[in-house]
Amino acid sequence: MRYPRIGPCHCKHQKNHRTNTGDNKQTSVSPTFREVVNGLGWNAAIDDRRLKVVFHSLRHTFASWLVMDGTPLFTVSKLLGHSDIAMTMRYAHLAPDHLRLAAGSLEGKLALSGSPQILNEAAPV
Repeated sequence: MRYPRIGPCHCKHQKNHRTNTGDNKQTSVSPTFREVVNGLGWNAAIDDRRLKVVFHSLRHTFASWLVMDGTPLFTVSKLLGHSDIAMTMRYAHLAPDHLRLAAGSLEGKLALSGSPQILNEAAPV
């Protein structure tokens, strides 16, 4: 059974969202979600529709928390079902230390013992 959409996506990339793709991806949300949000009063005092909690709010939080926890963007992209990594790159700012951490992971692996060596030299036989 397909349910009606909760409401429009309020994100900047709304024009890139796909619906009715025919590839068995769910493009709508159960009415239960709206009932829970209303029951908890999450949107009760909010007049600006851009600030209301919608299903996409949870999806965005899911992605944000994954990135902040160090999950690679490629993995987040696959989990979200993005067809293009560029869509996932909007979360890259949440992992500002990823380049430093990646470079730091090599620490000790390139440490040279004794005299300096050229890395491209052929290893002694």
